[in-house]
Amino acid sequence: MSLTHDISTLPATVLGLIPDASNDTYLIVLNPPTGVGLKAVYKPSRGEAFLHDFSELARREVAAYRLSHLSGLHCVPPTVMRSDLPHGTGSVQLFVDLAGDPVVDAWLSEHVPEDIVPVFRGYNSDGAEVAVGHGLSERLADIAVFDAVANNADRKGSHLIDGQLPGETSGSIWAIDNGLSFHPEPKLRTVLWGFAGTSLAPRHFDACERTLALTADDLGTTQEETSALHARTRALLSSGQFPYPPVNRTPIPWPPL
Repeated sequence: MSLTHDISTLPATVLGLIPDASNDTYLIVLNPPTGVGLKAVYKPSRGEAFLHDFSELARREVAAYRLSHLSGLHCVPPTVMRSDLPHGTGSVQLFVDLAGDPVVDAWLSEHVPEDIVPVFRGYNSDGAEVAVGHGLSERLADIAVFDAVANNADRKGSHLIDGQLPGETSGSIWAIDNGLSFHPEPKLRTVLWGFAGTSLAPRHFDACERTLALTADDLGTTQEETSALHARTRALLSSGQFPYPPVNRTPIPWPPL
């Protein structure tokens, strides 16, 4: 039985609200007939805060997982839509147990590690210059491609979790909180600009080709969203490299971490 099947069908116990979330977000436990329960994150549609440019965030969370899975990038934890939970229809995403250090972090500018690419600089409360940056692992590169194609408008550092899914023997980096994705207009805001201008890997070209074959029915996106997705994907294939930050709008989400 797959994890996707499990989170779609297993009875759930709602443990409570996750604090400091922008929308109603619940930690739940999915209860199998035997064995250990599975932790998951439940985001009911009726608990979504109003945004002038995004709606149906739960649908977008599910579409993000489908794109991640069907493109072969496999960077979003299994996510499904359920209508049988106490707070109404919403997305349910398998919880990632934290296992590693922060993926994106801030350092005093004179102490940035050699394997970190600074994305932007600012000042802390003491007036010292700090740099926010990230490493250049293959896994992060895959997520950067996913975000560019999905048009993720909110890739904060805290939305990147170095952790483990149930049944994994080793950790990986997972991209969570993907509700602000798939807008037809350019919206990409991310802390992963350290890849800008570098060449795509062969696996990224393969993922883009698979994405071009996906339909609105495959993803649960609208026709307009799907057409824009394909246009972004063709542009990425044509350039052969990671995009540069835009100069006509804010390229970094707030807060960035």
